[in-house]
Amino acid sequence: MYSNKVFFLLALLMVLVDLSLVILSLSVAYHVRFNTPLLPASSEYHPWEFYMPVIGVEVLVFAVVFAAREMYHLRRNSSRLDELQHVFVSVVIGALVTVGIIAFFLRDFPYSRPLVALSWLLVIPFIWAARLLQFKLHGLLRRAGLGSENVLLVGSGEIAHAVFQKMQHAPTW
Repeated sequence: MYSNKVFFLLALLMVLVDLSLVILSLSVAYHVRFNTPLLPASSEYHPWEFYMPVIGVEVLVFAVVFAAREMYHLRRNSSRLDELQHVFVSVVIGALVTVGIIAFFLRDFPYSRPLVALSWLLVIPFIWAARLLQFKLHGLLRRAGLGSENVLLVGSGEIAHAVFQKMQHAPTW
């Protein structure tokens, strides 16, 4: 397994990338909502600074939800579709909690619902793409000898030999 220092740095990098992508998705959604004709014209315009409370709540909520759902544990052999499903469910939970907090604590906050919905739709592919890059990075680190693990292979039959060959020829596996 990774040394504690490398593990901590990789997990911290994952947190920072995820939270940056949450902010990026909100800013892209803001631009699409108020500066392009892609969505119906809004009856009122809100300056970007107006959404700072939403950013604060969403960053905090997503960090807690992602941590609670163990999205910062370095997993091996997770399929890409399983990771997409994990990201999707975590974003949905984070979105629902964010809406609940905003509705309860910021009752008079007239935010643009299409903007918030679009930001949640954008954050899913953003974070999933970051996770795919993370898998590549972990594979490169394993090929370089970082993160190798001891394995006890029981048996000497054909299946054990095939597993041994797979581990030797695919260190990212």
